[in-house]
Amino acid sequence: SWFNLVLEKNRLDRYESELMIIAQELELQDTQCRLQQELRRRMAIEDTRKSAEDRQAEEELLSEITRTVERRDALVSLLDEQRLREQDEDRDLESLSRGYELHWSPGQSLALWDQLEGSESGGPRVDCPGATSG
Repeated sequence: SWFNLVLEKNRLDRYESELMIIAQELELQDTQCRLQQELRRRMAIEDTRKSAEDRQAEEELLSEITRTVERRDALVSLLDEQRLREQDEDRDLESLSRGYELHWSPGQSLALWDQLEGSESGGPRVDCPGATSG
C-alpha cells in the first residue's frame, strides 16, 4: 500500500541521515588520531630542547584535540536524539495506521486527510506542509 511505501521511504531517509552522521564522526575520529600522534611526537622531545613555539604548538594541539572530542560527543548526542525522535514518530504513525484503514489508489481523494486536518467533532489534526484544506 502507499502507506507502507511512505514508511519505507522514511526508513531509508533516516538510514541515510544516520550514515551521514556516522561518516562525520569517523572523520573526526581520524582527525583526533592524527592530532594525538602529532602531540605524542612533539611530547617525545625533551622539554629542555623545546622552544616557546614548540610548547605553544603542543598547547594548540591539546586544544584542537579537546574541540574534536567535543564535536564527536555532540554528533553521538545528535544521533541518540534523532533515534529517540524517530521512535516517537514511529509510535505516532503506528497509532495513526491502527486508527484508520488506509486504502488509496491514484485518482481517489483521501477523505482521511479531511479527518486528520480536524473535523468539527474535534478529531485529530496533522499539519502537512503544502496541504490545503477545503
